[in-house]
Amino acid sequence: MFGLSVALPLSVVAAVLLHLMPVGFVWSSYQPHYLLLVALFWVSRHPSHCGIGCVASLGLLADLVYGNWIGQQLLSFALAAYLLLAINRSVLSPTLVQQSLIVAVLAALVSLIQVGWMDLDGAQLALLPALVGALIGGLLWPLITLLLEPLYDSGEIR
Repeated sequence: MFGLSVALPLSVVAAVLLHLMPVGFVWSSYQPHYLLLVALFWVSRHPSHCGIGCVASLGLLADLVYGNWIGQQLLSFALAAYLLLAINRSVLSPTLVQQSLIVAVLAALVSLIQVGWMDLDGAQLALLPALVGALIGGLLWPLITLLLEPLYDSGEIR
């Protein structure tokens, strides 16, 4: 439908706005990382166009927008993208359920990195809400795939 030069920024803006949308205090601690989910979608579907560098720049954007230490999410996003690309090379054509499980594990890893980083910083952050947010992200993966897959169809064989 769109080229990658339109589809990627459009989905990134939608993810940032969805994350910044005001929700209740309780839900905000369980909120999945929408920008990470969008980044993982693009790197899993089109790694030649959106690779680890693109995902790392989205992590830097997340650091700037969400007010974290510079490099915190950049590092965790790049690590998640690297692991996803490594898994995609070994698991050819994973089903949607397998993709959801992989995304939930990667989102949990990113959450654990962020919790560890904040613990080193001296902040008090609960581990359970971060892991529940990662699980919710894994459960939202089929919906994100359903919404973003028709947005960009390159016509190339994966």
